[in-house]
Amino acid sequence: MKDRFALIARVVFAMPFGAFGMSHLFHARKMVGMLPAWLPGGELWIYLTGICLILACVAFVTKIQGEKAAFCLVALLLVFVFTLHIPAVRKGTNPQMAIMNLLKDISLIGGALTYAAIFSSEKKSAA
Repeated sequence: MKDRFALIARVVFAMPFGAFGMSHLFHARKMVGMLPAWLPGGELWIYLTGICLILACVAFVTKIQGEKAAFCLVALLLVFVFTLHIPAVRKGTNPQMAIMNLLKDISLIGGALTYAAIFSSEKKSAA
């Protein structure tokens, strides 16, 4: 039963990243305006981010390289926090949405770190 709940938890945590990743791939042109003006490469970053999010989703569900994927996801979310969300909060055009996005990504960082710890302990107990 515990293994079944663990699988459900991994899938539920991973699903939004798969959805976000697909959204990046299918709506890249619409998302370019969200990027900081100083960042060159536009759509390329949106596509790359989408692929990373999908790979994280797959890694969490399959447990293949899950610990590394969790740390990479933390790094990606920290980039979002410092380049997108904090500047949006400071700009103040839609402060409630900006703060919600900031807190959402901080929460997801906590979840990804939790999964990194779980994958790490599973790896140690299997060895």
